[in-house]
Amino acid sequence: MKTLVAVPMKDAAASKTRLAAAMSARQRERMALALFQRVQQFFGTQYPAFDRLVVTASSRIAALAREGGAAVLIEQGPPGLNSAVRSSFDWARDAGVERLLIVPADISVWLRSEVDE
Repeated sequence: MKTLVAVPMKDAAASKTRLAAAMSARQRERMALALFQRVQQFFGTQYPAFDRLVVTASSRIAALAREGGAAVLIEQGPPGLNSAVRSSFDWARDAGVERLLIVPADISVWLRSEVDE
């Protein structure tokens, strides 16, 4: 069964804004990038048969995604999670994907057992 893991990801500099009272902009950006890299590495190593797609408007995130072996869909419409998810669905449908998994880019711990379920 052809499976696609889609990861919506905004520019790291604009991420984790709710933590502004506790972390500097640079700290939040570094954390967002580290979490994004973690999700890419997890699915790339634990589920190499799954296709990966990163939906982003950020050229920096797009470059990192490509370096990690993911396809990239540049957001064209209004920014936001709902639009990114809709774009992922359309991309997956057009690519003949049978199963689509939308995953957040900011999960700190990934467990294979949870994904398997």
